[in-house]
Amino acid sequence: MATQNERQNFSLKGIIGIAVLLGIAYILIQSESLLTLYTLVTVLLVAVLIVVGFDIGLKRASVASVEGLTPSIPEPVPAPPPASKPVVKKRRR
Repeated sequence: MATQNERQNFSLKGIIGIAVLLGIAYILIQSESLLTLYTLVTVLLVAVLIVVGFDIGLKRASVASVEGLTPSIPEPVPAPPPASKPVVKKRRR
């Protein structure tokens, strides 16, 4: 059986944020303000797509920055020398 190395964390802020959004949606549906709800959901969807599309959401620390190293560019591999032309013997007819 596979073991899980990473802990699954639940953000209390995230759960509260989702509950607030659901509460707002419930209130807007009950008060029949569907146009306002549609506008709010559209704006939130566009914001999520911008965050995902441009990768501007979460900042992750890379291994190089954690260790204090800068990533290095690998040196180019030298090309092999050109092969000499093979000598082909002519056949006599």
